[in-house]
Amino acid sequence: MSKKINFVNRSVMDGKKIILSHETIKDSFGEMVYSVWNLTKSKNLMGLVNDKSENRYTEEGDTLSELNPDTVKRCIEIWSDKGDLVLDPFLNRGTTPIMSAYLGRIGLGNDVVQEYVDEVLQQKERLLEKNSWAKNIHISCGDARKIDKIIKEEFVIDKVEYVISSPPFWNVEKYVSAEGQISDISDYNEFLRDYEVIVKKLYDIIKPDKFATFIVNDFRRNGKYIWFSGDTIKIFLKCGFELHDIVINVVRTPHISGIGDAIMKRKQTLKYHEYVLTFKRT
Repeated sequence: MSKKINFVNRSVMDGKKIILSHETIKDSFGEMVYSVWNLTKSKNLMGLVNDKSENRYTEEGDTLSELNPDTVKRCIEIWSDKGDLVLDPFLNRGTTPIMSAYLGRIGLGNDVVQEYVDEVLQQKERLLEKNSWAKNIHISCGDARKIDKIIKEEFVIDKVEYVISSPPFWNVEKYVSAEGQISDISDYNEFLRDYEVIVKKLYDIIKPDKFATFIVNDFRRNGKYIWFSGDTIKIFLKCGFELHDIVINVVRTPHISGIGDAIMKRKQTLKYHEYVLTFKRT
């Protein structure tokens, strides 16, 4: 990996004086990794994650949002290493375990809904036809509140090196109902209690000095602003993690005609970003 260095600013790294310019250093991403990302969806990566279309739908016709695989790819490359066991306790339609395997990690995904699990397993079979790395995709179906038992029984492991996920934003989206589906919980505080149970289990199964990344956003319910990103940070800290990094990730939301006027009348802003929150297991 080559780095072009312009002799401008002085710094110290590993006890040695070096001279760096943030404008000229090139890393594996082709640019400095700043704390604001604006990543488009690469067609080739979307094809790996979902070879049918970019959108998924519930039986009722509601769109289920899908993680941008380019965002997931960057997170995995920054906060994990090749060969690591990478876990997503909420599966996210397979984006995280598939991208993990694609990047030379062992991708582990879990979801409480068997339908979602079967969908990803089918995609794995399609990928295996041309990609040997797909053998490192491993999926289970179970209650994330028991994720410690799931990885022992289904994956035959005790610890992982990295966790990356986008959890349910309470009941903002309509998922398939199932026993253990925390998005079915009607009370937000009760939802947060179960959410905390999962985060505590994650703390127990992540190796020390390794990382967990949760991609979250805030939202409104009945006119009230729900600070979900803040609640996520508070829960991770309570469970023993250290806050390690925060990235603002631009979300390319399709324009909905007329929504701008409605938002302005309420003196609100249209959310055009999400938070990439990374924590360190102490």
